[in-house]
Amino acid sequence: MIGAAVEREIRALLVEGSVSQRKIAQRLGVSRGTVNAIACDRRPDYAAQRQEPPTDWIPPNGLPARCPGCGGLVQMPCLACHIRAIMRRRSDPLTTSGVLADEWQGQGKFLSGRAEVGKFP
Repeated sequence: MIGAAVEREIRALLVEGSVSQRKIAQRLGVSRGTVNAIACDRRPDYAAQRQEPPTDWIPPNGLPARCPGCGGLVQMPCLACHIRAIMRRRSDPLTTSGVLADEWQGQGKFLSGRAEVGKFP
């Protein structure tokens, strides 16, 4: 991937029109296909595709303390509680899909994490 500054320079040289695409590619060290894609507006906007970091999360810092949500000794905010909140927001395919829920009927002991020793479905 080329940098934004190189892409701006390619666009400026293309608008200027005094240099061929082949010379632009040689001068800036990119492929002719990249220069052509920029000239024809077929190049994806990679800056827009980058995901922004979530705004509701603050990285932990400071001394460990007891989390009021889970009781764990963690640096606040508690990452475990944050992950649990995200998982609650997602739908669970085992309970929302009738087919999967019927398939797993009677196997709840394995889904809960407390399987009985020696008993398999």
